[in-house]
This record gives sequence, C-alpha cells and structure tokens, in this order.
Amino acid sequence: MVIPESTRKDSRQSWVYLSFVSVITFFVFGFLDSYGVLLVFLVQHFKEKNSKAAWVGSSAMFGCFFLYPISLRMRYKYGIRKTVLCAGALLVLVFILSPMVPNMALLFLTFSVPMAIACSILSCATFTTIRECFEKHEGVAFGIKSSMNALGTVLFSVFLPILLTKLDWQRTFLILIGISFITFLYALMYNDAGTTEDYRSERICSVSTVISLPTKEFSKNDLKIYWKLLKNKKLLVFLLAHTVFTIVVFMPPIFMVQFATNLGHHLSKSKWLMIVRGIVAVVVRSIAGRLGDVAQRRRKVRYLMLIVMILFSIATILCAFTKSFTWMMVYMSFVSLVDSIYWVVIPLHVSEVTDKSYSEHAFALFSCAGSFATLGGPPFLGWIYDTTGDSSPVMQTASAISAIAACLIALRLYVAKDNDPMSVVISEELVSNDDNVFIDEDFTTSTTVVYMTQHNMQYVTVV
Repeated sequence: MVIPESTRKDSRQSWVYLSFVSVITFFVFGFLDSYGVLLVFLVQHFKEKNSKAAWVGSSAMFGCFFLYPISLRMRYKYGIRKTVLCAGALLVLVFILSPMVPNMALLFLTFSVPMAIACSILSCATFTTIRECFEKHEGVAFGIKSSMNALGTVLFSVFLPILLTKLDWQRTFLILIGISFITFLYALMYNDAGTTEDYRSERICSVSTVISLPTKEFSKNDLKIYWKLLKNKKLLVFLLAHTVFTIVVFMPPIFMVQFATNLGHHLSKSKWLMIVRGIVAVVVRSIAGRLGDVAQRRRKVRYLMLIVMILFSIATILCAFTKSFTWMMVYMSFVSLVDSIYWVVIPLHVSEVTDKSYSEHAFALFSCAGSFATLGGPPFLGWIYDTTGDSSPVMQTASAISAIAACLIALRLYVAKDNDPMSVVISEELVSNDDNVFIDEDFTTSTTVVYMTQHNMQYVTVV
C-alpha cells in the first residue's frame, strides 16, 4: 500500500492505512502490555523474586522508549518496509528462544532486548505514519490505535493464562510466532515511495490551502535539533513531569495481578483486574481522541495532563488502604480511564508544547527520557514490595511520585509565563515567491499565511 506525498490528510486512504496500524498494535503491544500476567508465571516457573521478574518486562519497555530516536532515524533512512521486516524477524527470535532458557537472567537476551528493538521500530513506524496521514482527526486516529492496544491487552490477559496452564511454555510461544507473520504482512503492505537521507516534507493541510515545507535541515544533524529542543524551558518542564509520571504509570498493569494473587485470590480471578482494565481502556481510548482534538484546537492539552496526574495520585492513595478485590477492580477501572486519556493525548501534548515544530524529534525525546523511568520504576516498586511484603507502601509511593509530576506541570502553568516568538504577517504573494515554500495550485488559495523565522528554521502556519 502506498501513501503518496500528494494524498490529503484525513482522506479515505488514511483511514484504510489506520486499520493496518490498528491490527499490528493489537497483537504486538497488546502482548507486551499483558506482561503483568506473564510475570506471575515467570515468578512461579523460575522461582525468582518479583523485582527480578519485573526487570525483564521493564527492560523491554525501556528499550522500546529509549531506542525511539534511533528508530526514527532508521525509519526515514531505510523506509518502513525494511525496518518493520527487521522487527518481525526479531519477534520470531523472541518466541523461539525465550522458552529454551534455563534461568531468568538469560531472558534479558532472548526476550527483553529483541522485544525492545522490535517494539521501538513498530512504535515509530505507526506514530510517524499517523502524523503523515491525519491532521484534523489526528487525536481520533491515535485514540483508535490506542484502543486496539487495550483490546489486545484484554484478550491476551484472558487467553495467555489459559495457554500457559493447558500447554507448556514452548508450545504457547510457538503459537505466538503468528504475531511475527502479521508483522511481516504489515511491512509488505506498505510500499515506501523511496528512501532518502532527508526526512519527508511536512505537509500542512487546510480546507483551501496545501503548503509543502522542505525539511532537509532536519536530517543533517539530529543532535543539533535535540539540543535546540532541550534549550526550550517550557518543553523541559513538561519533559521532566512526563518522566516522573512514567515511573509509576505502569505500576497497575504490572503489579496489581500479583498483589491480588498474594492476597489469596487465584490467578484465574486476579487476571480479571487486567481484563476490566482493558475493557475500560478500549471504550475510553476510542472516545479520548475526540477529547484530545477539541483540547488541541483550544490549546488546553497540557491541562488534561495535569488532571490525569492528579486523579492518578488520588485514586492510588485511596486504593493503598483497601484489601478488597472489589475495590481493586474499581481502582483498575478508574486508573484505566485516566491513563487511557494520557496515552492518547500525549502525542497531541508534544505537538502543542513545540507548536508542531520538530514534533517528531520532541516525541522521541519524551520517549527516550521516559525510558529511564520505565527501566527503574517497576523494579524499584518491586523492591519495596519484596522488602515490606505489603502492597500499601508501594501504592503510597506511586501516589506521591504522581503528585510530584502534577506539581511540576501546575508550577509551569500557573507560575511561569511562556515567551512566544514574534511573528510577522506577510502577503501570500511574497510567500509563494520564496524558493522554500510551495502552494499547491490545485486548491484555491485565499488564506493568510503567518511566516516566522528563526536561525536555520522556518515555520509556516495556515490561519
């Protein structure tokens, strides 16, 4: 399938492509996000501690986020087809080699590392292509993709324990090799329009105007781009808040099943925590995209981030004082609602903070910074649980960390003031005569163009 440069965003072809993205998200990330169920099996199978088993999953998540900048570079250098085929091959190795290892330490080589690389490649491929295909309904597109992730988590949480119980580990993972073949199919369906050392041109579409802005400067020195972004104080505050929140955001899906199991509830019952979480996520994420689109148009996405972190903190501290399985179910449902909104609108949040300039690189920074929190967060919480033998201190700690992240955003929103760059309004004729800006003559051009210039950078906004 080819998504040509001339294709308008939000077209029928864009929605068809989104269906392919949703399928690959369903299987690959649905499996990875159901690791909380697999963790219980690994602890029992290898007779290891929760903290060590958590390192296996958190390492995979760490690599997925940390390698995003490299995956972004490879995506544009070699194209989606080649990189996704590589991801599929790595998934084959995961499902063949992992059941053969004699101890959990080797799982870092057979599961964590290849799974991290594969998921990073696929995450980058799906994210960047959605940005290329959608503008007006970008939030809805991310919401659909995210809801399929949640649906995959639900079904894997239901069937993975059954397969692990009825079959042995080897045969279960041999069945899961089918995920790799779906990845191969996804790669073959996308036909890159050619690979290049330069990033594709950004296309800014409106009802009446299409402007193509060359982005050759983007690929000449990625480090300069990242350094330029890190000089943005506003971006740094939100980046820090995201990193802090990521320390604890994966606590419920990774540990709640284990908490319930250790309280005496059988795994067949405890797994319903993940199932309920997934069901709520499927519904909420499909709606949250529209909420994100509305918030983005009003430039209020950052306030959604603040609300999410506050609600997560409150819900977690309340759940810390209960041992009731019913209230655990309520907690998982509510937290699923909250973090579903977070993961759907985080790409929109990055675009808003950066004013859509270098937003893909900024998202790579968010992913890379969050990876360190993902790597250390679950093992740290697992260590607290192993030390105390009680889930309450774990949840109290998670609540406090989430509150810190919320305070960072609140300070930025209500104390600091943004210094927006100066803009100069010029005529459309002057812009059309510039060698670096092109107006597609297939559309009637009757809009005002705001042209802002900084060193080695150009921004074009359709008003």
